[in-house]
Amino acid sequence: MTALAQTFRQVVPPQWPRGPALRMVGGGTLWGLMLSGGLLALSYQSCNAFCLGDALVTTALSVAAGIVTVGPVTTLGAKD
Repeated sequence: MTALAQTFRQVVPPQWPRGPALRMVGGGTLWGLMLSGGLLALSYQSCNAFCLGDALVTTALSVAAGIVTVGPVTTLGAKD
């Protein structure tokens, strides 16, 4: 048991890259997903229907807009 515990103790968890590009894509993607969720909720409320094509297009455009516009803003205030 002790030898097994010693081998697990030496295992290092994986380190995620923390560069500004990853932060930009991640922040823009999260913002885009939240925006598309809100827009799809408004669409469902007004039409009482859910269209898969509309959901895919809205999500893709929202994520792309988030990466292009909001993503760089998230990296401006970050201090490494």
